[in-house]
Amino acid sequence: MSIVQKFSIPNPAGFATGAGLSLLILALLMGCAGSPRWNDSSRHPTNAQIQAVLGRLDSYVYYPAYEVYHNTAKDQYIFRSGGAWVTQDAPPRDVEVDVLLASPSVAMNFDDAPSRHHPVIMMMYPRNWGSDGSAVASAR
Repeated sequence: MSIVQKFSIPNPAGFATGAGLSLLILALLMGCAGSPRWNDSSRHPTNAQIQAVLGRLDSYVYYPAYEVYHNTAKDQYIFRSGGAWVTQDAPPRDVEVDVLLASPSVAMNFDDAPSRHHPVIMMMYPRNWGSDGSAVASAR
């Protein structure tokens, strides 16, 4: 006498759904194998990375004659006053906006605080930069 057990799937529709879902998850996870490894920058994005994702990447124009930076993305002016860095919606009180915008300027290629770059920027673009007819990048 042979014993034959009949194998049956209790709910074929549920089994098919579960199997399909499992295969989909497996396929998605296989795509992760070639992705870059997580490191500190993955867990702690820089300010520039966050701003780029949010679409608000800062860009600056520097006016050497006045040592003033204009954050064109936020329409703010950054400059030193009394030894401290100041950020405000207008240039320093002793400089008219029209005069500032008409003065020689150069676009900066950093997207973080100007105070971090200012010593090098001052050497590259001294106060009299651009007044001798050298090429000037316009802020507009």
